[in-house]
Amino acid sequence: MSAYEPTSFRIEILQGIHDFDEDTFMLALYTSAASFSVASTVYSTSNEVSGTGYTAGGKEAAVTGPAVEGGEGDLRTVFIDFDDVVWEGSTLTARYAVLYNASKSNRIVGIFDFEADRSSDGGPFRVAPPAPDAANAVLRLQDPA
Repeated sequence: MSAYEPTSFRIEILQGIHDFDEDTFMLALYTSAASFSVASTVYSTSNEVSGTGYTAGGKEAAVTGPAVEGGEGDLRTVFIDFDDVVWEGSTLTARYAVLYNASKSNRIVGIFDFEADRSSDGGPFRVAPPAPDAANAVLRLQDPA
């Protein structure tokens, strides 16, 4: 799975828009017909998946962080992560997932490309982010080298 954040998210971080302790974050799934880029800014229902066990808007994602690795004089990385999000008993096919802030006008925080269609057939559909650390977390901001 590849992940990236839109340019707008980086600006919003500097503006103090997102509150990772209090805001509600959602994870929505999209078909391969969806088109995302660093210019994507807000959640949309266009090309969102539909199917048994899936509701438009996605599911709440428990965000952890932000956390920091590295110290003074070291390369520092600030990152956030989220717990696995699971659609039990689902029948659906998705290519992308979008993490967005439902508390702040549905602004996109991260875009995830599964790099191929993933499906479930009456079973769980799970989006499991990588390990929550500076090298692997799905969304991270790093000091320039």
